[in-house]
Amino acid sequence: MQEREASAQFASGDIRAAVLEQDLVREGWTVYFLMRDEGKVPLENKRGRCIRLFKTSDAALRWCQRIGFREIRINL
Repeated sequence: MQEREASAQFASGDIRAAVLEQDLVREGWTVYFLMRDEGKVPLENKRGRCIRLFKTSDAALRWCQRIGFREIRINL
């Protein structure tokens, strides 16, 4: 799911929660969304269909806050 779609899904209430997970292989953080019907869906880059990687957890948290999330789960 891309950023624009995530924002719309959040506004409509289709996203139950945001989850931050550390990606040890790529050395960064990824954001996943827990959807009502589809399960766990990753945030994708604006260009292409690869999973977006944040270098720091702070950057990922700021992105989630900008979308509107007030509670975020973090999996280490």
